[in-house]
Amino acid sequence: MWTHRFDLNLLAVFAAIDEHRHITKAAKVLGITQPALSHALGRLRLLLDDDLFVKSSKGMVPTPRAVQLSEPVRNLLGQFESEVLGVENFDPSKMQRVFRIYTTDLIDSLLLPALLKKFESSARGAQIISQAAPFSLPREELELGKCDLAIAGFFGDLPDGFYQQKLFSDDFVSAVRKDHPRLAKKKELSLKDFCDERHLLVAPGGDLRAKVDEMLAKKKLHRVVVAGLNAFMSSAWILPESDCVFTGPSRLIRQIERAFPIHILAPPVKIPDITIVQVWHERNNRDAGHRWLREHIRDILQA
Repeated sequence: MWTHRFDLNLLAVFAAIDEHRHITKAAKVLGITQPALSHALGRLRLLLDDDLFVKSSKGMVPTPRAVQLSEPVRNLLGQFESEVLGVENFDPSKMQRVFRIYTTDLIDSLLLPALLKKFESSARGAQIISQAAPFSLPREELELGKCDLAIAGFFGDLPDGFYQQKLFSDDFVSAVRKDHPRLAKKKELSLKDFCDERHLLVAPGGDLRAKVDEMLAKKKLHRVVVAGLNAFMSSAWILPESDCVFTGPSRLIRQIERAFPIHILAPPVKIPDITIVQVWHERNNRDAGHRWLREHIRDILQA
């Protein structure tokens, strides 16, 4: 066995280079000199008989062997820190990391103002990229680390290896412009009102039908949807300029009400609440920075 010759510090060297893909940045994170890091990488290459990371125009890139080792090394280090050392050394103020989330503009509007304030006060080296969530779980992106978190209400049952956490549930309300010619003085919509008016719908899946349409169909009724929107917040600009009705999550519509002249009404049918969850892959479950992000997202959206 050659394991008695293996310095476990080399695993930290591997992880730092794998994360930052830059020798100088990795050395700075580890608190060692660049020559010392280069020497450690040389030892790793000899022990594993592979170049592991090679230079490119965009920094260091992993070899296939390094890609294969990335997740096992990350998991081993996380397990060692939490279960062997039993000490949490994570300091968000020293974190240099880009987080990528797949979500909707609804969550962006509710989450990012407070989250960016937290970055400013506690984790100035952290950055976040928000991308539009597909209308299903971005499984491959989460498994490969291309996405850190997926946050939405339409992912359904999860496959093995994934975690989820409920963030909040929300009911639905309807909204029209403040001076709507027929509905401005009403507090709730009748079924006739609802079916007589023209509607906006958020349709990320490209379908002009929603749960409420299924409920209407059971009553042998239907509504006219004139526009399927690709984003929730688009309704904020459309509602004040049209006679359309928009039915959506109440947190969104009440946020719109604070900035736009709209009138909120109760819909004529009880639409099942939407439950928003954050989903992540087990590769990141023990990662301290990832856990820090999850906890702050939970705290912000559950407030």
